[in-house]
Amino acid sequence: MKRIAYLVSLALILLASCDDTTGIIGTDVMPSIDNIDTDTASFAVTSRTVRIDSVLANTSTCYMGSIIDPETQSKTTCGFLAQFHLLEDFGLPDISRMVKDGSGQAVCDSCELSLFFDTYYGDSLVAMNMLVEELDANNTMQENKLYYTSLKADDYISKAADAIRIKKTYSLKDMSRENAFTGQGSTNYSRISVKLPVSYGQKVLNAYYEHPEYFKNSYTFIKNVCPGFSFKSIGGTGSLVKVAVSTLDFYFKYQEEDKDTIVVGIKRMAATEEVLQNTTVTNDNVSSLLGDNPYTIVKSPSTVFTEVTLPISEIKSTQHENDTINSAQIFFRRYNSLDYESQLFSVPDYLLMVKKSEMKEFFEKNKLPDSNTSFLSVFSQNSYAFNNIARMINALAKERDTKAGVLPTDNDTQRASKRATWEAANPDWNKVLLVPVTPEYTTTTSYYGTVQKTLVRLRNNLDLTSVKIEGGSKYAPSISVIYSHFDK
Repeated sequence: MKRIAYLVSLALILLASCDDTTGIIGTDVMPSIDNIDTDTASFAVTSRTVRIDSVLANTSTCYMGSIIDPETQSKTTCGFLAQFHLLEDFGLPDISRMVKDGSGQAVCDSCELSLFFDTYYGDSLVAMNMLVEELDANNTMQENKLYYTSLKADDYISKAADAIRIKKTYSLKDMSRENAFTGQGSTNYSRISVKLPVSYGQKVLNAYYEHPEYFKNSYTFIKNVCPGFSFKSIGGTGSLVKVAVSTLDFYFKYQEEDKDTIVVGIKRMAATEEVLQNTTVTNDNVSSLLGDNPYTIVKSPSTVFTEVTLPISEIKSTQHENDTINSAQIFFRRYNSLDYESQLFSVPDYLLMVKKSEMKEFFEKNKLPDSNTSFLSVFSQNSYAFNNIARMINALAKERDTKAGVLPTDNDTQRASKRATWEAANPDWNKVLLVPVTPEYTTTTSYYGTVQKTLVRLRNNLDLTSVKIEGGSKYAPSISVIYSHFDK
């Protein structure tokens, strides 16, 4: 017991003699030559507005109509092509129970296309004109191909003499009918209805009973029965609708099983993710947006983006040749227009920063931001912040030096010459684009109730959005860099 008491007393003495200050632990035992210094610097960033011909249209949401942005006076016109999905359990009553005509064929009472929506832009009462055309079964959109918003719808339209071709005048607020319910969730959707000839519905019903193999799956249905339809805006300006789902509906009568009652039946096929849909976009009066302004512009769908030239050569100048870049931060502030009333379109919620040369590949391969060649920013506090693109700066500098043949043994003059020659031959090497995107997340809840969102996909934003960003010739944004190096 005496020995234990002695040890406890000794421990207390040692603890009492320790210094409470721990801030110098580590640095005091390192040689002074290993001390690390930091520097900060700020560099101007060049930006400009560039026109984008098209973007990947891999989305199940489609758009229809034509509208003018009151802020920029640019005009956006959209249409789409849609195929229709056949459910695995698709079936019709037995032919013996169907109401038939004199030749013994099932009778179709009516047939229609419906475009359901709950979101639109512009004036809901303006008169718009749409052309609906049947697609060509011998030239259908293929699942293994990628389609862009510049797709030419006419290339896929049937040239057959009896192919459906219907002009429809509509307004988004149809005063002659109530809102319609799609049966999905609890959302009430308005709709644009297009009546098809009864003969078309008759053809589909006959095909089901004569060739049931055509209704095996969506592929056989599209190739043999209904290749889909094109919806094209052909007149009117002032509204654009975001179509949540398109459907093809057939109405018929049949006898209830084991009863004498005749009831009305309906079969609905919807344009869903399982089949292809493609929004087409044309933009007019865009050239005026590309001039020398104190701002740059990001618009969607598929209009103009902001191109940013990162000052890699200045950041990795001779003075900082061997420094480590710890942080590189850049803010793109919104340019606030004086005429707020004219700003009809909302600001894009998310912008993707991606290397200009890799933008198409990014979306075609369903990539996610990797904090190396691509970054995601959300609009907050009137700006888009990219808090640390240091890895991109380092990667671009390394790529340039590697491809330019810069060697560790080169002097400053040799390095500068090799870099200048390679940069002149590769003018886009340090350029990135700011692209409006729509993220998709999955949400999981842990055992303790913590909710976590995980980004699973990024698509091009095809909503009507527009934002002016400080830049161009007057309000060039700047990038703030923090360096570190060993104190010699």
